[in-house]
Amino acid sequence: LAALTETIWITAPGLALSKLNYRENEAERVENSYKQFLRVMESAVESKCLKTELSDHERSTLVLFGELIRTKKMSDNFHNKSLKGVGRLLQDMARYIETLERALAELRSNLTENVGWLWIGMVWTQLGLLQLALFAHQHHVDPVQKKSLKVQYCQEEREELERSLAVEHVQGLILGSYHFPLADAFTRRVDLLKAKEETLKKYVAERPTPNVYTKVYNEIQQLLAVMLSPSRRVETVAALLCEFVTGNSEKDHHQAVSQTQLCRTSLLRSAESLVKHYGTWYPDVVVPVVSAISQMSHGLSLMIGAARCHSTNRKVDVEPLLKSFVRFPVPDCCAAMELVDICTSTQTLDLIHETVKSKVKEGETPNNETFRLAKCSLQELRNVVSVRGRLDGKDDWAIICRILDCMVVAWQRQEQARAQKEQEENNYFINKARKAENLTEEEEEDAIEMRKVFPSYRDKDFADLEPPSLEQKKALPDGLDTIQNSSLKLTEENIVEIHKVHSAIVINNTKAHWITQGETEPADFGSPFTDRFAMFSLLVNSLYSGCTGELDSEVAPALCLGVHLANSQGSSDVQSKRKHYDFYHDPNPKEVRLCVPILESVTKRVMELLVEWPDHPTLNQIILVINRIMDFPSLSPVSRFLTGLELLLTKLKEWEENAHAGVTLGPHAAAVTRQVLDWRKLELAEWRGCLESARLRLCEGVVSKWWFHLYSLVREESGDASQLASALEQFMESSNMAEYQTRLDLLYTFHCHCVNSRQKVQGRVLWNVHQYYFQFSRVISLRVKELSQSVEKKLRDFVKIARWNDINYWAVKETVDRTHRTLFKYIREYEGILKQPARSAMTRVIPVKPTTTAIHNPALYVAPADLPEELCKLDDAEVRSTDSLLGRERSLYSRARKLCRESVASCPLPRHISALHQIVEELQEISELLCTEDVDRTVSKEKQKAAARSVLHRKRKALTDLFHTLTGLGLSYRAGLVVVDDRDQFALHAPLDVDAGLTQIDNRLADRELAAVWAGCDQHFLHSVALVAQLRSAFIKPHKDLGPPVVDRCKGFTNHLMSLCHDQKRNVGSSVVSLYVLRCLVQCLMSLQPPQADMIKLKNDLMSLLEDIIYGLVQFEVLLETCPVLPNVEHLTPLVLIPDSADVIYKGDDKWGRAKLRVSAAVKTAKKCKKLLEEKEKYAQFLKTIANTDE
Repeated sequence: LAALTETIWITAPGLALSKLNYRENEAERVENSYKQFLRVMESAVESKCLKTELSDHERSTLVLFGELIRTKKMSDNFHNKSLKGVGRLLQDMARYIETLERALAELRSNLTENVGWLWIGMVWTQLGLLQLALFAHQHHVDPVQKKSLKVQYCQEEREELERSLAVEHVQGLILGSYHFPLADAFTRRVDLLKAKEETLKKYVAERPTPNVYTKVYNEIQQLLAVMLSPSRRVETVAALLCEFVTGNSEKDHHQAVSQTQLCRTSLLRSAESLVKHYGTWYPDVVVPVVSAISQMSHGLSLMIGAARCHSTNRKVDVEPLLKSFVRFPVPDCCAAMELVDICTSTQTLDLIHETVKSKVKEGETPNNETFRLAKCSLQELRNVVSVRGRLDGKDDWAIICRILDCMVVAWQRQEQARAQKEQEENNYFINKARKAENLTEEEEEDAIEMRKVFPSYRDKDFADLEPPSLEQKKALPDGLDTIQNSSLKLTEENIVEIHKVHSAIVINNTKAHWITQGETEPADFGSPFTDRFAMFSLLVNSLYSGCTGELDSEVAPALCLGVHLANSQGSSDVQSKRKHYDFYHDPNPKEVRLCVPILESVTKRVMELLVEWPDHPTLNQIILVINRIMDFPSLSPVSRFLTGLELLLTKLKEWEENAHAGVTLGPHAAAVTRQVLDWRKLELAEWRGCLESARLRLCEGVVSKWWFHLYSLVREESGDASQLASALEQFMESSNMAEYQTRLDLLYTFHCHCVNSRQKVQGRVLWNVHQYYFQFSRVISLRVKELSQSVEKKLRDFVKIARWNDINYWAVKETVDRTHRTLFKYIREYEGILKQPARSAMTRVIPVKPTTTAIHNPALYVAPADLPEELCKLDDAEVRSTDSLLGRERSLYSRARKLCRESVASCPLPRHISALHQIVEELQEISELLCTEDVDRTVSKEKQKAAARSVLHRKRKALTDLFHTLTGLGLSYRAGLVVVDDRDQFALHAPLDVDAGLTQIDNRLADRELAAVWAGCDQHFLHSVALVAQLRSAFIKPHKDLGPPVVDRCKGFTNHLMSLCHDQKRNVGSSVVSLYVLRCLVQCLMSLQPPQADMIKLKNDLMSLLEDIIYGLVQFEVLLETCPVLPNVEHLTPLVLIPDSADVIYKGDDKWGRAKLRVSAAVKTAKKCKKLLEEKEKYAQFLKTIANTDE
């Protein structure tokens, strides 16, 4: 990856050069191939006429074949055997040449990019047809075998002649006279045969025994009959595509593309069959035919792409779409919003859908591309909002809701389909399986859960390489689950990702006076770019024919970033980024890369052995297993690679059982074993966190189960507030202890969602329900911690004992299987604790500590005495006249300060608060004292009864005193009995948090007392709501000592007091909001200026410019990080020679450092200026927020 990064970085400036234009180069290549073919034909025919005619390329082709045909007609008279029997062939070739020339003529004219690719494909196709017709015209007898026979006959004749000459020579020696009249003739014949033999041997090659040339010839002729038959299949489909693209035909192109694709597939299969069965022994026959088929296949592929692109261009412009997918950096926020519109447009979604369908027809298994587009759009929106620091008006929110609405609709449809499918399958298949195997529902659930907790990936990745075991055969429900999930478009992981992006958008950018504004999360440009680049790679393979060379310049930065992200994923330490690492499910690229050298070493050795035993099944399976492992994504969990290595080790053992020492794979098997044991030790080390993994799985299950339900619930405009509150209360009451905090987070997320969507009632209900149940979260977490201590201790003790001391892999594997079952038992026990109802722990709440901060300091509420000095700076004489109020500002101001001090000092509220605190403390003391009193069991029965009557009397007296006290405070139980008992009334209050609101406006000294008074108020109120709910539950079946009058008084006083509390909270909320508004208005009045319409416009333009600067430069910083590091050694050969190559910078050098510093400084300056502008508008924006949230 580092070398690829450097290559792209250095050659990026040259990618857009005109000499690298792909279409022009392809056109030039096909034309040169055609010319080369003609030159070869000329040299084969050896026609002097052609040598002169070929200088004029416009007429060379027709002249060539005219000469060939004339030569053919003259062959009978002049006995020219080279062209005998090729009349039909010459006519076919002339027809192909004519079509090819027309396509070349169209290609040379000025055409659009797409049509140009069509004619390039047509030329390649016709050239392939021309060559196939020529090369497939073979003799019925193997020409090499004919040459071999001729060599044999020459040898026999030569040997016979040499023997004759030897006999004559011996006879001459015996007779004493040598006179053989044919000696010279025989000698010349022997020399001629030797020369001919040497010439023929050049054309002799090895052939199999027996010779199968007849089969080769028949297959080629069959291919020729199908592809070049009178119906002319290849020409027909090519003509259909040409008619669709150039004739502006309104016909559906799918049929033409489908037929062409089938034809191309048939061609490739024929070529593959020829190469596989005959390529080794008959290369002189097969290679030319396969070359022609390859040219036809390439041409048909180009024509298919042109047809698809032509059809797509009718709906959407392809090149701008592809450019938008790979554009990086995106120049500004407006361009990013346009990108979101493009990703969510109907035309783009339809194009992706059609492309995915075509991929499925071709046998590929694409990812969920529609979901990736939606997630990418949300992430781009999140980046824009993160840079702006706000959701900019209704437009941004409308886009977010539109994307989420589409996801909800898709989820609802697939839920209906899944429910229907489960019902159909459960009615027969699963019941039948249970009946046949006598499996209980609990056993099935345990088997499924254990496979989820400790997945082996064996069935998923290597099911075809080994027979299933008995346990695997019984794992029927897991297989059914896989079948069901394969039809879904949204998995649990997809829903969790949607929730995370949605939460990040709404929580971090919701503006309200009761929400504390935290730090804005930095923009993440890598994740959406990865999804966009995946979309680009999906589309470009089939639509590149509609693009010009300008796309190359856009792709260069994207390629740099893509390689950088891939390299970062492969080298990052996943464990350092997560609080907990799950060995079985979380990726660990740094660890899995350790097995790559081992696998490469095994592959190299096995390939050497395959040379000697090419068809050995074990060796071939070893290579297959290694290829499967190498194809795993680097972000797969270690356990998946571990499963592959264990299977590889099994295959290596099979080889070692029968191999001798000379061909052993023992050292490689030992290396694999060491890696397996190292990963088993890593697995052992991570077992301490298996309980945390179980808790996280349960939490993620909540998100996938309830997110869409809650979204649909809050989107209902006509819902009643009480019904919504009841539904949300039921949602929280039905939670178990593991899901409780996650459900709370969902409530807060959708509260922020409602604030942004201006849903006032829903937002109030969600806020109050969240705050009410938030008070129990700490109690529940403590309860979980208390209950899980025993399980955690068992797990710690077990992990301390468990060790992989045995170096034998097979023994370790058996130990691992047993250990998994033990761990699963602990996990199930822990899950049993987590699945206990959270309601069981809601019986108490942690009391709020009362505030001890002193209040009521009048000096804090009186304005400073030197405030009139500001008015003295005015020079307007009319304003300063004695007749005006400003002329008497000093005396009036002093009088106002005195009245203010007296009013604050005489306020009875502090005294009332102190008195109420004292009464409450006394009542609590009496209650605790009475609760601790008990009867002494050691005394006699009479004394015990007397003591019990005394305790009961004191309790009744205390209760009577309490009623008198409450009556003295102004409460009436009769008034409380007529109050409507609305238990959900608390959920309708306007959200309020004084501490959060005060942090968003100016800071004054009086705010300390205001915050001290508010401290714990909301918690006390919600605590009271919880206690009242418990009291009402207790009164359903009251104690027998409590008569109806006492119960009525308790209910009445409680209802009246809670009614007053509700009224008081509404008044406090209204007063606090009025205080916010007053302070903001005062600040705005102090900064009033004459009308500044032009300045406001300039200010808004400046703010937009600063946001665009930050958005663009932050991406440029990311792009700078993709710069390669300066290599230690120079390349032996230059990659691509480009102009100004000396200006290439490397990461860490001076140029890169200066660029990095300048960009960082510019980003900091832009952020600082943006913050200053926001400070100037703080009060106006706060007023706007109040108006939007409390309207």
